[in-house]
Amino acid sequence: MPFCLIRVFSWCQYWILRVLITILETSSDPKVLAVACYDLSPFIQYHPTGQIIVTDLKTGGRLVAYGTIATNSDDTTYKVMIDEVEDWKGELFGVIGKTFRDTDIGDTIEWPTILTRLL
Repeated sequence: MPFCLIRVFSWCQYWILRVLITILETSSDPKVLAVACYDLSPFIQYHPTGQIIVTDLKTGGRLVAYGTIATNSDDTTYKVMIDEVEDWKGELFGVIGKTFRDTDIGDTIEWPTILTRLL
C-alpha cells in the first residue's frame, strides 16, 4: 500500500475507516460488503498498527477531547468549544498537520458529527 493512501486513511482521525466500518456493520448487500472489505483490508495489512486502529474504531474510537456544542451549522459538523483535552496529539478535523496542541481551552473548532459522541 502506498504511503499516500495510508495518509489519506489516517487524516482526520480515520473518518474514512469509520465510514467503511459503519457500512460493514449496517449493510446487507453482498456487493457493498465486498467493496468495503476490499478497501479496508489493505489498510489492516500494510499500516504498521492497522489492525489495532480498526479495532479501536470498531469499539468506539478514542477520546480526544470534551467540549460544549456551540452550534450545529449543518448536518455534518458541530462547532464545539473545547472544555478539556485528553489527547493533545489528536489531529484537528480538516487541518492536515495541526493537532489539539495548536488550540487552547475555550477555543471553538469544527468537528464532524460522525466523530462525535454526545454525553
